[in-house]
Amino acid sequence: MQERGVSFGDHFWITHRNDRKTIDWAENAGLRIIYYEVTTEGHADLFQSLQGLRAFTSKDEVPPPVIPSKSKGVTTLLPAPDDLERESPEQIRLALNAAAVEILNKEADLSVKEYEAFWKKYSEAIYRAWSVNTDPRNRVLFGHQIDGEHAHGAFGRVFKAKAPSGQVVAIKVLHGDVRTDKAMLDSFRRGVRSMQILSRRAIEGIVPYRLAWEIPACAVMDFIDGPNLEEAVESGYLDDWPDIISISLQLAKIIERAHLLPERVLHRDVRPANVMLKDYYADNSKLRVVVLDFDLSWHQGAVGQSIDWSKSISGFVAPELTVDSRRGFTRSALVDSFGIGMTFFFVASGEKPLYLQHQHGDWRDTLKERIVKRGCKQWRSLPVRFARLIDFATRNKQTERWDMTRIRGELERLQLALQSPKTIQSAEMLAEEISCRCDLIAAAYEWDVDRNESITTLRSQIRIIGNETTRRVELKVNWTNMGQDAYKNIAKYVMKARDQSYSKLKRAGWRVESAKLDVIDAGIEASCAVSDLKDRLDEASSAANEAIKLFQFQ
Repeated sequence: MQERGVSFGDHFWITHRNDRKTIDWAENAGLRIIYYEVTTEGHADLFQSLQGLRAFTSKDEVPPPVIPSKSKGVTTLLPAPDDLERESPEQIRLALNAAAVEILNKEADLSVKEYEAFWKKYSEAIYRAWSVNTDPRNRVLFGHQIDGEHAHGAFGRVFKAKAPSGQVVAIKVLHGDVRTDKAMLDSFRRGVRSMQILSRRAIEGIVPYRLAWEIPACAVMDFIDGPNLEEAVESGYLDDWPDIISISLQLAKIIERAHLLPERVLHRDVRPANVMLKDYYADNSKLRVVVLDFDLSWHQGAVGQSIDWSKSISGFVAPELTVDSRRGFTRSALVDSFGIGMTFFFVASGEKPLYLQHQHGDWRDTLKERIVKRGCKQWRSLPVRFARLIDFATRNKQTERWDMTRIRGELERLQLALQSPKTIQSAEMLAEEISCRCDLIAAAYEWDVDRNESITTLRSQIRIIGNETTRRVELKVNWTNMGQDAYKNIAKYVMKARDQSYSKLKRAGWRVESAKLDVIDAGIEASCAVSDLKDRLDEASSAANEAIKLFQFQ
């Protein structure tokens, strides 16, 4: 895979070997070596390190305050608290943020202490600074004219506004609780810093912050002329597989790009309300996905504190963020896998997942009922594979979830199958597609993701295998007499099944590898080259289905 230019990120090898041959091999394999020394006590150093890793509890570093935008370099004499409180909310904001700039531009240790004292001293004025609404007295925010409230959520409001330049923008203002909740304020600060990273790295598909302040905690963004995914799905805008896969793939790519940055930015609150379709109202012929609110999810474990999730508990939230954190790491990219998996479920089913629904005993049945039964004429196995993707993305055990690279890769294969099915060269994809086109086993087979094969047990055992090594799809049908069939009558059925299945498979391009002919154990094995299935998929599937039927002896 390395020769093909595929990168799986950094991987480490813990070893006591430090010879040149080992080092060269690791470098060629893209592995980074962590070396430890073997002593007379054996591998004690390694075991001690592993114990330390096991006992480690990650904590987010304390983010610095947001230096107010646009106000840098402004100096002003700040009035006494009582005098400032009599000013308009806009004048209060300007004065407080100008003072904040002077404080925060000082030496780090001194500025933090002085800034905290400043917040205490001017607490009443800071409270008034949060007065932002459509009232004529409060509709100016740092020179931006508030036109109206555009959206309202558990942690804040979004206003449509006009910038001093005349451009239409969106301004997100967090609820006033941020003033007295240090964990929430820290999370807002991390969000601003994350957005700065994403903007600097020019990550496509995000809505970056243009400006940000924390008195009040707010940020200016581009105004998106389109619905969020929640609105789009509930309005019936997204109702076919090409749109569902396109949106899902775009979303996965955006989140993956953020994960792969050196700074490793995690979203941790992926949900339909945080994903929008840009310019949809102006032109809905091309779906353009953008993501909001990177790292603004309130999470458990931040600087040793827990966030109150009661305002935002939903089925989109990974369990390790809301229950015992020992279930997984809150700073793991696999938290986003869960959110994106549940978002896919909503987009494809139109139903919001219940809180911890993935733990329900009927979760996989729900996926079959809501996702698989949608059907897809272009590529029969697509709904099954999409449901499986959701299942693996939302596993309760964090380490069992698919990461974003695997999710993105699967979605790319599904999109290719929709757009150009004849170009599919994956043996395992073709094996499952044939399984779904065989009516007799389509609803009954179980797919083994490790062995790349479908397994069905009826009156015979049927296996359809995608062999990527030989570039062939293999069909194996095996019937065993368990005593329910009379020996004197079965011989003629076995002979008929062997002869007819051989003939049908061969005409459809299958190569028959072997055929067993016995009243106790009978069956047939055949294979077909991936290259031959390009133009004969329907024919090959039909022949496989007939061969399977012949060995049911009903």
